[in-house]
Amino acid sequence: MNTSPLTINIQPNSTKKTVTIEMDALRFERVATNLGFFNKEFIKSLESAERQIATKKLRKLNSLRDLRS
Repeated sequence: MNTSPLTINIQPNSTKKTVTIEMDALRFERVATNLGFFNKEFIKSLESAERQIATKKLRKLNSLRDLRS
């Protein structure tokens, strides 16, 4: 088992208020596993969301004001 430290590169972007995070694929898989991205319930929820998007049951919100309409 690889026990190397999880090193990531984080680069803030002050003009866009975003953060860019870089890591290699093996480290990403470790993080994804720890966050539960590979468990069956998560995969089922993704499939359900994709079906809802395809049938137009979901819509993109640009702000919280969109919830009022």
